[in-house]
Amino acid sequence: MNRRVFLSALALATIATGSAFAQNPLANKKFVAGLIATNAMNVASVRFDATAGADRYAIAINYGLGAHQVSVTVGNKKPTVMTLCDGVSWIVRNGGKAQAAGDEGRDLERGIWMTPAGVYKAAQFPDAKAVLADTPGPNGTTYMTLTYTAVGVRLKATITDKGLVDKVETLPEGAAPGAPVVTVSYGAYKDVDGIQFPTRITEARDGKVVRDLTVTDIKPNAGFYVEPPAGLAKGK
Repeated sequence: MNRRVFLSALALATIATGSAFAQNPLANKKFVAGLIATNAMNVASVRFDATAGADRYAIAINYGLGAHQVSVTVGNKKPTVMTLCDGVSWIVRNGGKAQAAGDEGRDLERGIWMTPAGVYKAAQFPDAKAVLADTPGPNGTTYMTLTYTAVGVRLKATITDKGLVDKVETLPEGAAPGAPVVTVSYGAYKDVDGIQFPTRITEARDGKVVRDLTVTDIKPNAGFYVEPPAGLAKGK
C-alpha cells in the first residue's frame, strides 16, 4: 500500500472510530451551541429550593470552589445537612455535631459535575477526556451524547437538540467496585435571568428512583461558601 492510500485509509478509520478518542468539546458546533443556548458558563453558583412529597430540600453549589450542600427537612424534624467545601465533607443530623461524611461526601463531589451547568464546565477540564457523538432521539430528533471524566469517575450526559441536559449517568470506569449506576434526569427547564434551569430533577440508583424533586425557587449566582468545622481533616 502506497503512502497516499495508507493515509486515506487511516483517515477513514479515524473518522469511523473517532468516538474512541478524546475531543476538544469547543471544537464541536453542537456543544458550543448548547453552551450558548443554556448560558451555562455564566453560572458560577446556584441555590435552589425543592420539594419531594412532604420533604423539603435546600441545595447550594459553587462550581469554582467545588462546594456543594444539600439540606433535607422531613416533616417537623430538624434538617439533615450534608456539606462539601474546601475539600472537607461533613454531615449534621438533627442539629447535632458535625461528623465526617463518607459516601455522602463522594456523592456531593460527583454531583456537582452531574448538574446541567456542571456537565458543560467539566467537559472542558484538561483531564475530562471528552467524547461527543450523535444518537437518534424520539420523533426523529437527534441527541448529543457527551462522555467525560470528573473527580475520577466516567460520566455520560445526554443532551437535547436545544442544548439542554436530559440526563447524566455514571459509568463503571473509575467507580468503586459494586457502586450503583446513578442516573440523574432533568426536565421542565425554566429561564431564570437568561440561564436555563430544570424544575424537575429525578435521581435513580440501579434504576430505582431515590429522589424526585420539584424545584420551587432558583437563585443563580447567589454564591455559596461555609467554613468547615474545626477538627475535621481535609479529605475525611
